[in-house]
Amino acid sequence: MSSIPISKTKIIPPSRRPQLLTRKRLLEFMYEALDKKLTLISAPAGYGKTSLLIDLIHDEGNDWKNCWLALDELDREPQRFAAYFIASISQQFPEFGKQSNDVLDNMKSFDQDMERLLVTLINELLEHTSGLFVVILDDFHLVEEVQSIRNFVNRFIQLMPENCNLIISSRKLVADFPELTRLIAHGEASGLDFSDLAFQAQEIQTLIAQNENRHISDEEAERLAKETEGWITGLQFSNIKLPSSGDPSNLFNYFRQQVLDKQSPELREFILRTSLFE
Repeated sequence: MSSIPISKTKIIPPSRRPQLLTRKRLLEFMYEALDKKLTLISAPAGYGKTSLLIDLIHDEGNDWKNCWLALDELDREPQRFAAYFIASISQQFPEFGKQSNDVLDNMKSFDQDMERLLVTLINELLEHTSGLFVVILDDFHLVEEVQSIRNFVNRFIQLMPENCNLIISSRKLVADFPELTRLIAHGEASGLDFSDLAFQAQEIQTLIAQNENRHISDEEAERLAKETEGWITGLQFSNIKLPSSGDPSNLFNYFRQQVLDKQSPELREFILRTSLFE
């Protein structure tokens, strides 16, 4: 194991909640995407990126290994990121990781020794993995501004074996991988954005029927889809009775925690001042 402490809660896929709606059209896309090396899922907060990945992992048709990594702000430190990256794979393949962690623990410079680490990691994957497996990086927007981490992931994509598929979920469009252009040109990359993840009227009807045991009309479903632009969190906070709805302050608290609090003090001050009328 790496000398860096590893929290199992970050590398074990979350359980599937009963309230989660299975969206067959998106699952079908994800299954087709497994034929490619890279899948990008990009949308603002609250569009169901993580829910889709959880549903995929727990789907009955899933017969591959899922290596899960839920990223947070502390993972912006490159060696910590690499340690969790290795741990997410060894969670599914216990024989994997010893040599990679030895290299990681003895690195003097992450940037200078990154190639040695990645070559060791890839060779271990070839030796200790079999069959299709998926590496999922959730909330990648929290670390993507770190150049060393982008270089690590880009090089991993270049070297990773054919039985591996990388899924990156982010609030931003991940477009700063030099390898991405080549993958797109060769048909080895696919993705979903907020327009794909937006709930359609029929999905809203199904969600309400599933969680509230009641039916809404086609017209009402269309109205909700239009007013919320398919944003599922906005639907949760609407006047219609759904889990977590009811108190209007919930929407403000959600934006404060998920968006405003994550901005710099200078940007928060700018947002405050420009929100006021003259």
